Amino acid sequence: MAHHQVLSYATAAMAGIASSTFVWLLWAWRTPGDYFANGNFWVGPTLLAGMLAGSVGGYFAHRYLRIAVWLISVSIVAYAMSKPSGWWAKGLL
Repeated sequence: MAHHQVLSYATAAMAGIASSTFVWLLWAWRTPGDYFANGNFWVGPTLLAGMLAGSVGGYFAHRYLRIAVWLISVSIVAYAMSKPSGWWAKGLL
């Protein structure tokens, strides 16, 4: 497998994760507390659609967009690893 093809697949996976994280954040921001937690029907399909759209976009991304996807994905992973456990249960303050 060529170097460019491996890089395209890796960027597609990272863009899929980044876009699904962005969709998740939008759902958390736009829905009232218990409705989001109790299972809104549209959360799953929109997360899947966001992941697929990000993956396709990441696969066809070129140089500078690919660098941006990698930087965003690394920052998402760094945040996920550094957040305190149970932050969603404690609230913002």
